[in-house]
Amino acid sequence: GLASLQYDRRYGFTGMTGESGGGGGGSGGGAQTINTQTASYVLVLGDAQNIVEMNVAGANTVTVPLNASVAFPVGTRILVVQAGAGQTTITPASSVTLHNAGAISAQWNAAWLYQRATDEWVMTVG
Repeated sequence: GLASLQYDRRYGFTGMTGESGGGGGGSGGGAQTINTQTASYVLVLGDAQNIVEMNVAGANTVTVPLNASVAFPVGTRILVVQAGAGQTTITPASSVTLHNAGAISAQWNAAWLYQRATDEWVMTVG
């Protein structure tokens, strides 16, 4: 089965469940920083392994930057939450591949981003 990470807005990531025999399970490893933005935003290194809340009334964009601009380590995970009413769209900078790029569907929904290789990211909506 698929692994799932439990997210609680008050406490951050509260744990992970995974496939039996597949090494899933474990704890969230501590509180994550919540970085609240009120306008379109380009991710920064401090967002790695943390949460970006987009609290914007109108449509807005989160941009995944080129590795030459922001050198996220491979394996970086970032949770983007649409906290405001404005739809948040996640887009790659030029020369960045973002698999499954698109918009978060509604307020208080979220999308996971993870970097699988230099300048190659995956977006999963949950």
